[in-house]
Amino acid sequence: MKRLIVSGDGKTVVITAFADYNPLQQLSNISSELEKIQFCGGVVFDLLYTNGNSDNRFVKIMFDGSKFDRKSFVVISNIDNHLKREQDYFFRNHPDFLKGSILSSSELTFF
Repeated sequence: MKRLIVSGDGKTVVITAFADYNPLQQLSNISSELEKIQFCGGVVFDLLYTNGNSDNRFVKIMFDGSKFDRKSFVVISNIDNHLKREQDYFFRNHPDFLKGSILSSSELTFF
């Protein structure tokens, strides 16, 4: 499964990692999709599944309309509250997606 959401202002795309989908290993495929929708801007990756609810849960890479600028890769430790709430809401409503993640059983109860 893949989840790609364009923000309301059109300046950010959020892509979520799952058990069978690590988006950081799919950058060329994602580039093609972003190019098709003519997106240019920041791409935020939610790595909750693989990194847990830690400071490196969210990372960002800039997309110039045709390719990712890998030098722009940054860990976002102070993520926008609205974006985090939306992602947490998604996982609360789809708890099965977190089965097999690195989250502990107590962390899973949050979702």
